[in-house]
Amino acid sequence: MNCKTLSTLLLSLTLGACGWHLRGMDAGQFPEQLQLVSSDRYAPLVAAMVRAMQTRHIASADEAPLRLELDAEKLTKRTVAVTSIGSAAQYELTLTASWRLYRQINNTMDLLREGTTPSVRVFDYQTGNNLGKTEEENTLMGEMRREIASAILKQTQSLGTH
Repeated sequence: MNCKTLSTLLLSLTLGACGWHLRGMDAGQFPEQLQLVSSDRYAPLVAAMVRAMQTRHIASADEAPLRLELDAEKLTKRTVAVTSIGSAAQYELTLTASWRLYRQINNTMDLLREGTTPSVRVFDYQTGNNLGKTEEENTLMGEMRREIASAILKQTQSLGTH
């Protein structure tokens, strides 16, 4: 074995031993089924959650052993930078979603985890470009919903309900 191969092997073993992994690589198993509950089943966050579940091969079922309850998303928008004439130059969008994860056993619900998951983005605002601003904001909101859905689903990993 040459020096380059040996160095690569040692580096791989060292990184693996310390727990490092590529971003987006999930540890643990997702449940096979999950009951998704929301007051608005047509909300954009619910749609993002359904797509995230499909990507991870999690079936949506009313009789699933895990129940995920999503509250309505909340958006806050604040100005983070202004121009020399005092108009907004940058906005910060913060999208949050509260959720609760229950285990259902014999018609009783046991709360496993709950939380509020945020996603934050900053974008530039150009006066007179309302169409572009609206389109950029909508694109960012979609990304933020996907990020929140992924973060919430990570909470379901390795709960012993496969």
